[in-house]
Amino acid sequence: MKNKNKIISLILVLVCVLSVCLLSSCEKDSSKYYVEEDSRYSFDLLKSTVMDVPFVFALNSTESFVQLNSDKTIQISVMANNGITAKIKDFIDINAALDGINIERDFNAYAPELIPGASLDDLDTTAKLLCSSLDITLTGLGFANEQTEELSKILKKEIPFPDDYKIPDDLGFKYNGTYYIEDVQTDSGIVKGVYIGDHDSDSDSFLIMTLYEEKKGENTIQKLMFRVEFLQLYVRMTKTEIK
Repeated sequence: MKNKNKIISLILVLVCVLSVCLLSSCEKDSSKYYVEEDSRYSFDLLKSTVMDVPFVFALNSTESFVQLNSDKTIQISVMANNGITAKIKDFIDINAALDGINIERDFNAYAPELIPGASLDDLDTTAKLLCSSLDITLTGLGFANEQTEELSKILKKEIPFPDDYKIPDDLGFKYNGTYYIEDVQTDSGIVKGVYIGDHDSDSDSFLIMTLYEEKKGENTIQKLMFRVEFLQLYVRMTKTEIK
């Protein structure tokens, strides 16, 4: 059973690794700027979905957020909900959900460029490269050869996803790094892109989010979002009070 815990944990983390939101066909303004005051954006769990399944059952609403700070730093925290295993089993058949997704193809298309040396054949090394290259901390995970070997076969669809899986309640990841905001001219108008992490001047950061506003009556609500079409992943956040 312990092996199954690690297998489902790593699969969810690999989904996060592949959640790369790139703004394409855009022209960026050369002016970079930052928020004037520390701003926390909490997940809109009912409006955020992966494969049409809402996050409301999966994530801890208090401990999952993105915080942009005036000192040019950013904090990202994504933590699982207590009892997540039973809730996922009530909502989704994992094997059926993965049936239409070619994980091996998408992994090979994105991961090696972002994380040189990443491979589905060596997930232990890939996980360590992920943590060191992206400066993230994984929780609720442990690695051993027999666990990652079985996971590799699952991701390549050589064997089915196990029915008796259990996800650790402390599964999650945290990221502390830098960011900047830059106005981007798109076909539909100017978009405020939030570029996260260090990168070369001739390339984009590994993760890009979008800042925007919504009108609700006389009030203006600050929003943050990103999406990954091939994973059917849509994450929407709303600015909330920092406690």
